[in-house]
Amino acid sequence: MVSIIGLYSNCDETYGYLDDQQKLFLLSELKRLKPLRQNKTINAVILAVHHCPMSFSVSKHASATMRADIDAACNQAAFWPDAVFSGHAHIYQRMTRLVPIGGVTWQIPHLIAGSGGYANKVNQEVNKKDMATQNVSDPEFRLHNFMMGYGYLLITVSRGTGSTPSTLRIEFRSPDVNQGLPADTVLNLDTHQLI
Repeated sequence: MVSIIGLYSNCDETYGYLDDQQKLFLLSELKRLKPLRQNKTINAVILAVHHCPMSFSVSKHASATMRADIDAACNQAAFWPDAVFSGHAHIYQRMTRLVPIGGVTWQIPHLIAGSGGYANKVNQEVNKKDMATQNVSDPEFRLHNFMMGYGYLLITVSRGTGSTPSTLRIEFRSPDVNQGLPADTVLNLDTHQLI
């Protein structure tokens, strides 16, 4: 039901990057998975990479170069993943990327889920000056959720039946009852729109 493309973003402490082999691997996987996703042999394609290709508030970790390399592979394959998961920054952040594909604007969740247990202070992960000046709703990315504190993700993919769509459900779970959300977002995999 699900295919996860795992990318190695190398060992740089700040910005991740893809070498030539990783770029070729990503392109070949996107080309291989495109027909399987289109004919619903698989219901979801998730891209997982350690360093975050996009982020609000943690610009020291986001890699514009890696994001450009991922975009280039997606454009060349004419196929985009349904969601992008990353870590590295010790926070939880969910963004939606808006990508025009075939006359429809896909809503692609991008998540940073690096809050599994490393206790950084807020000022180590968040540049408050950057956070205050960054636009949280630009033409391409929208910030929907941001949390400091421990937690993990529970991801559920459901295959649609009849008039019920296939869905990708993302839940942020935390031992702190003030932070855990029963469902942070649900993506309709048939229309590529958030529910």
